[in-house]
Amino acid sequence: MGDADVTDLVARGQECLRARRYDESLARYQQAAVRDPGNLAAWDGMGEALFSLARYREGLEATERALTLSPHDAQALSNKGAMLLVLGHRPEEALDWVQRALALDPGNVDARLNRCSVLIALKRHQEALAEAEQVIAAAPDNAAAHEVKATALFGLKRYDEALAAAAEVIARNPQQAAAQLGKARPLMRLKRHDEALAVYDRIIQLDPAGHRGYLGRGSALHGLGRYAEALDAFEQAQHYAPRNHWVASAQFVTLWRSHRYGTALRALWHAWRATGSPGKSESGLAEAVTPRDHALGGGGWG
Repeated sequence: MGDADVTDLVARGQECLRARRYDESLARYQQAAVRDPGNLAAWDGMGEALFSLARYREGLEATERALTLSPHDAQALSNKGAMLLVLGHRPEEALDWVQRALALDPGNVDARLNRCSVLIALKRHQEALAEAEQVIAAAPDNAAAHEVKATALFGLKRYDEALAAAAEVIARNPQQAAAQLGKARPLMRLKRHDEALAVYDRIIQLDPAGHRGYLGRGSALHGLGRYAEALDAFEQAQHYAPRNHWVASAQFVTLWRSHRYGTALRALWHAWRATGSPGKSESGLAEAVTPRDHALGGGGWG
């Protein structure tokens, strides 16, 4: 296969990536890399596709391969920062990689938005909001920038504005579950549980095998005092994410509020065993037993 064919594969991979057809995009980039192992765009794209598929460690490996081919590739540097953040590395380390990318290419929109995500992780929400608004001013139809703006506003507790920003995201990606999530979270914080419930049901329609819709549905039902239905939703969430400590903690809260104390404690014990990290469940427990039910009533788990 000649260079023109490899170029075509990369172009098709980019097209699929923009259309959010991530599996197809990954296949095209992989084919290009097999035929031309030194093709930087193929490895860059492969990393982005794997990241979008939540295959973060594989995405990081592909991105690091791109950096061996071109150590000063701004896109790869930025992507590495984003992946390190998701994989649990210190936000400061992730920020360093993104800043390296921006030093090489200050106008790189992906790098600017990755910087926003790291700033949010560092709770520097005002800086993230300012950066996102600058990107939106230059590219009003950039859905990712609106999504970052909504997240920053949520972090600033400006929930009505976060709802408006989330509406901009949904208008551009009406079939994307993550876009709907940006609407549900501020609704939960505003204690508009009926509206949040409808949004979480929509998320389940869009992503029936994802745990977040069921977890959020349970949280909204808990806020409405419909504990039995909430527990059913949490069981569904646990089916799709059996080792998720937030699901287990949410079950504990609802069982406790239902005065089913023995069952609640058994659920917490199983959560410790399932996660292999009592500290995580203990943090959920500390949050759970506060009088306001911060995690459920506040929308922190969904």
